[in-house]
Amino acid sequence: MKKLVAPDGTPILFKGQEIFVGELPGVVKEVNMEKRSMVMTGTDETVDRDGDIIRLSGWDLENYKVNPVFLWAHNYGSVPLARAEKVIKRREPARMDFYLLFPTKGIHPFADMILQLYSEMIINASSVGFIPKQWKDMEQPPPENQTDGVRNRRTWGREYLKQELLELSGCAVPANPNALQNALTGKGFNFKPEDMLKWLTGVTVVPRPEKSDDILEEITKTKTEIIDETASPQVQVPDTVVPTPPPEEKKESEVVPLSETPPEEIKSTLVKIMVDEGDIKEIKSNLTTISQGITSLTELIKGFKVSQEKSNGKDQLGPEEKGGAASVILQEGFEQGKNKPQAPALNLEGLDELKKVAQDFRTLLKQINKK
Repeated sequence: MKKLVAPDGTPILFKGQEIFVGELPGVVKEVNMEKRSMVMTGTDETVDRDGDIIRLSGWDLENYKVNPVFLWAHNYGSVPLARAEKVIKRREPARMDFYLLFPTKGIHPFADMILQLYSEMIINASSVGFIPKQWKDMEQPPPENQTDGVRNRRTWGREYLKQELLELSGCAVPANPNALQNALTGKGFNFKPEDMLKWLTGVTVVPRPEKSDDILEEITKTKTEIIDETASPQVQVPDTVVPTPPPEEKKESEVVPLSETPPEEIKSTLVKIMVDEGDIKEIKSNLTTISQGITSLTELIKGFKVSQEKSNGKDQLGPEEKGGAASVILQEGFEQGKNKPQAPALNLEGLDELKKVAQDFRTLLKQINKK
């Protein structure tokens, strides 16, 4: 890094503070002549020719966001060549990329020439103008910046930790007049070759364009977006956290007796309980036993029914079946005569309902077996 000075060697100040500049070669990432745009890296964390490093985390862009200009050779009195519509701090590798937008073709001839030279890679460098806020002198660079070329240096520079960005400039690095003159030969930029060479090398100031007001209006009509991809994501926590109330417990009066609970609700509740508690194996065994018992009881009742019908020679089931309930008379023996006393009978209602319960338990078992 070096101080920015006037042609007579006087330091150039910004609000009473010295301005430093840092050049970076090989920075152009993309040039789109149709959209009049260019993407370039303005700064990174490599060691420069003076042995200095600028830390990406230390950049303050607040003032630059208000006036995001792209100049030529840090000429603070000139009309900007372009503006930065977006600036992104990148993590890997650590660098800061600038998305530049140039004014409409024809209103700023020198800016047109610079964009063309960047697109042809005749120039390919940038330079940041900044005010140092915090730094430290290095005896040797940090391990991540130690390369063979860096380790062999005899002198070390500064590690800039905090700095304020003022502007980004285009520059010709290396500023070799002969190389530039050869590159500019035959270029139809409507400038005298000797003038272009002086402007590009910073010997003389670029003249102010005629439509400077139109240029300034174009480059200031939109806001600049600053994106920091190096920042850690932050979780927004509300000022007050409202605790979640515990679930209300049902009072005894609100509990529905099992006898009043619909059968379908009982089945679904049973399945949920079994899955939640993980007692599938034991519940399967219990339900199987219950189902087998109900099946046996059903078969027993049917057997008694058939025996009774054979004994009496008539159907013991009356028209009461229409109501859905059947009356089954179970007798201990067969009638052998009118004088033999009849054995006490057992009246069991709801045979159809009992069959349905047995079928429901079988269906429930099939559902459990699928779990």
